[in-house]
Amino acid sequence: QPESNLTLDFGIWQPASLGDWVWQDNNNDGMQDENETGLPDIEVTLYDASGTAIQTTRTDAGGHYNFVGLTPGDYTIGITLTEGFIFSPRTRGNSREADSDVDPQTQHTTQVSLHPGEDHTDVDVGLFPLALQLSIGLSAQPPTSQPNDPSTVRPNDLITFTIVVSNIGNSVVSHVVVSNVIPVGAAYLSGTAKPELDASSSIEQLVWTTPTLSATQRLTFTYAVRVIDNKSGAISKLLNEAAVRSDQTPLAISNRTSHDVVPTTTPGPSIAILVTPDAQTIAVGSTAAFTVQVTNTGGFDLYGTEVHPTVATACDRFIGPLAIGESTNYRCQHPNVMKAFTDTWTVISYAGRGSLVLSSYSAAVNLAPTARLGDYVWLDEDGDGLQRANAGLPDVVVRLLRLTQAEGSAISETDLGITQTTNAQGFYMFNNVLPGRYTICVAPPAGYSLARQGSSPDSGVDSDPDPVTGCTRPITATATEMDTNIDVGLVPVVMGLVQNSATDGQ
Repeated sequence: QPESNLTLDFGIWQPASLGDWVWQDNNNDGMQDENETGLPDIEVTLYDASGTAIQTTRTDAGGHYNFVGLTPGDYTIGITLTEGFIFSPRTRGNSREADSDVDPQTQHTTQVSLHPGEDHTDVDVGLFPLALQLSIGLSAQPPTSQPNDPSTVRPNDLITFTIVVSNIGNSVVSHVVVSNVIPVGAAYLSGTAKPELDASSSIEQLVWTTPTLSATQRLTFTYAVRVIDNKSGAISKLLNEAAVRSDQTPLAISNRTSHDVVPTTTPGPSIAILVTPDAQTIAVGSTAAFTVQVTNTGGFDLYGTEVHPTVATACDRFIGPLAIGESTNYRCQHPNVMKAFTDTWTVISYAGRGSLVLSSYSAAVNLAPTARLGDYVWLDEDGDGLQRANAGLPDVVVRLLRLTQAEGSAISETDLGITQTTNAQGFYMFNNVLPGRYTICVAPPAGYSLARQGSSPDSGVDSDPDPVTGCTRPITATATEMDTNIDVGLVPVVMGLVQNSATDGQ
């Protein structure tokens, strides 16, 4: 007869696992930071609920470990310290995935209960290297506008940061450098430091140095910032990070704070510039002079103020800080103006790191209307002082002199130092001549003399200079007009004689 046995039973359960990471906690804050890495080859031991060691493993190259195939139940993790390390503080943050779970006193974690099939991957351990010897703390006083919400700030809030650097090792460290980049969205106001510290500051960064820091010695210093405008909502967080390094710890150890920035409706940072030319219209070749006024028109102090015109570059100016409502003026010049221009003046300043403010102003300078005087020097082969399809003479130098006459005095000539040289066809032209009375003079080149002077200065076919003085009769230059009747005939000298009907008795 067939037999049966119904007493053979099997219990089936899903195994669990437990891990996960051992990291080098450079700032000894018990929290995993972005710049911190895992520690390889660290011995990790698994204990059951009775405290009996049941498995041992070592962390991989990235600092990770994992115990697999575990029966559901209660376990703890223990770490065997490597020489030169101590345990970081346990459970310092709000995130179990980012803090350290080992009690430095017991060198074990609290019990972890594993359920069937559970992969428990948040048992992490921070180890601080004693060789680094330094730690840094960074804290912030609650802002005045939000005393009950220290994680939130508003524009114009004053925040005081405190930095504490400690030598937690057993020996002196040398050349200690503490740095703190001013947070984007804040303007540095002031700072204090112990007398042994050498403190310096700039718009972007604070740096403190001290030659040595003895074992157990601690340095504490503070600085204050003002939260700047956030109308656009572009700055949502005020992130601050302080770091310390030394000759013994070249890899900087850092710590951070974070504040949410609330948008504002209060006046933000702004600046204004006003540029006033001394004269809207000036003579060609003269100097344009300006008065420049720069005003802080916003609700924040400004720093590093600069003015940059596009044309009058000699008027570039560094002004520096401007308090709320402060205004400053300066004068400057743009020399030798040869053409009218409209200049854009831009003022740039900063309300703090990440807050650039600028404004611009356009100022026009016009030139007084001018005249043009010219135009022809020709070869007068027959010496009659009249143009008869004669060839022009190149490379002849022509001078422009200004005529002035004080009341009751004779006419005087002023050599302006202005010359023109005839082109290949014999033409010349004085441009941008200011309205007034002038004479044009020519010194004949070697081998030539001046032709006889015509009777009409307005004629466009005769020679205008006096053969004796080499200068024309007075010429009136009228604004916006061009006079092209000022011509010069040159007679060639033949065999030591001047071929000139004005002097040969004909």
